[in-house]
Amino acid sequence: MAIPMTRDPAAPRFTVDHQIAEVKRELALRSQVYPNLVRNGKMKQAEAELCTGRMQAVLTTLEYMRENRQVIVAAVAASRVAG
Repeated sequence: MAIPMTRDPAAPRFTVDHQIAEVKRELALRSQVYPNLVRNGKMKQAEAELCTGRMQAVLTTLEYMRENRQVIVAAVAASRVAG
């Protein structure tokens, strides 16, 4: 069953490449900030690893989507036809 997706037409559009770049930037930032937070007792190591792991999963998903765009687009089109 397809889940209908709506989008605010006034919202800016960001390509998958833009999103990947932003996630990579965020991961780099976290790699600089989290060790200091852990060292200063503001964050537990397990939390830092969990948050970083989640963001790494986002990156993996986006890269998969970029690499398999044609397959995804075809599957979405086929599901719309099958209705």
